[in-house]
Amino acid sequence: MLARIGRMDPKLLHPIAHQSEEAQRDLLEIKLRDCLVRQRVDLISSVRFTLKSLGIKLASPNTNCFAKRARLTLKESEPEVLALIEPTLEVIDVITGKVKELTRRIEQMGETKYPETLRLRQITGIGPITALAFRLTIGDPERFADSRDVGAYFGLVPKRDQSGNVDKEMRI
Repeated sequence: MLARIGRMDPKLLHPIAHQSEEAQRDLLEIKLRDCLVRQRVDLISSVRFTLKSLGIKLASPNTNCFAKRARLTLKESEPEVLALIEPTLEVIDVITGKVKELTRRIEQMGETKYPETLRLRQITGIGPITALAFRLTIGDPERFADSRDVGAYFGLVPKRDQSGNVDKEMRI
């Protein structure tokens, strides 16, 4: 139906602004890093649950050093179990290296190609990846008439409960 309406009179539809191919590729790098981070978390969880089923508990350290800590913990007490999970720990090491490499590239990209992300990073809790993802998703900020429209663009608007004379704003 929308395609037919668009064919009849394209002015009836709100203009669509596509990101540049370069911006789409840059955002893809962030998405691929996220994919690797999720896979690493799944592997770490798998190792921890497998060991827990054998009665071996590992501390829950930083994901960047999980494989190293697991090796140190199991080296003396459970060397045969360490031999079983070593291939998974090696994969975790490789993924961790790639995540660090992508993180450096993303941070460098934000500083060089998108210097406005440095201003966003001044906000507490906003790092280079979040700032760059926000910038690449928004595109040109001038296309929003009001800054409140940005939240609505992301779907961050409160729900409404309307009934009769009652009009309540609820949580986002």
